[in-house]
Amino acid sequence: MQYKDIDLDKRLIHINKTIARDENERIILKDTTKTSAGIREVPIQDIILDELKEQKEISKKNFDNQLFLSNNRSYADPKNVNKILKRIMFNICKTTDITTHCLRHTYGTRCIESGIAPVVVQRLMEHKDIAVTLKYIYFCFK
Repeated sequence: MQYKDIDLDKRLIHINKTIARDENERIILKDTTKTSAGIREVPIQDIILDELKEQKEISKKNFDNQLFLSNNRSYADPKNVNKILKRIMFNICKTTDITTHCLRHTYGTRCIESGIAPVVVQRLMEHKDIAVTLKYIYFCFK
């Protein structure tokens, strides 16, 4: 995610690219998301606003104006992000049974539990098919 993708005035994160591996297995920033449904805007919640403001300022000096970088100052490898998340979760609650994708599902579940309309959650989660989003309702309220 780049500096320009954060709109603090409108409190939105613009998702329009993805990190991937090229044919040589190097981490690259692709010009678009995996699917057209992936292009979306995610609201910035109060709980992360201050940290996001700080990180946005830091990113002005980062490689490619990225908000988050690897230790070698290049694009963050999703595999390494998951390793770090697992280490943090083990230190907090002695579990490693988590990935960033789990956090994504938690976000969708909490949106549904909060009463956000399924079609809005569908857009936030980049689901092409509303049936995928409706599974969150099933699991939340069964």
